Amino acid sequence: MASNDIWTNFIEKGIISHGIFGSIYKGINKQTGNYVGIKEINKLKYKKLSGTPFNEEEIEKKINLPINTTLKETINTEKNFYIIMDLAISNLEDFLKMRESPFSIIEIKEILNQLNEDLKIKERENIIMKDMKLSNILIFLDKINKITIKLSEFDSSKFSDRTKVNSINLEEIPLTSAPEVLNAESISNKSDIWSWEL
Repeated sequence: MASNDIWTNFIEKGIISHGIFGSIYKGINKQTGNYVGIKEINKLKYKKLSGTPFNEEEIEKKINLPINTTLKETINTEKNFYIIMDLAISNLEDFLKMRESPFSIIEIKEILNQLNEDLKIKERENIIMKDMKLSNILIFLDKINKITIKLSEFDSSKFSDRTKVNSINLEEIPLTSAPEVLNAESISNKSDIWSWEL
């Protein structure tokens, strides 16, 4: 399947952002007419940055974690791997810029509680958030009065052996990377997510 075959089923409506492995698109499903988010992972870039060959089964295992309720389907092409997911209404960085008033204590508590559940699972699965920043905290509208906060895990790395952190090309990782990635020799059995004890 050619890399542009994905656009036979979806209409590209613009680029939301650029991740470390590829772009994130806003698209429309041609069959349903619904908006979706489309995460593109360039396989060669993945291999270069992670130091390991692209493994579809490993990626599928990671994105099928219970915390990821936004996944719709995946499409594997010759050059790229695409993750089709629910479209977030915003990220936390943009949402803060849209608000005139600061978050209330109750709102902060709700955000932190939801993020904590994500982080607990990532800790258990040995997943390191490579690029922890406000724009990677996504907001989904489940119901008119209910939002869900999710960490964007598609720029994360899963290590069955924590020493694999050494294989990451440190010159190409973001400035917002976790200390465990920037200082690989300090890996221990504590939380791999920003050194937070959960």
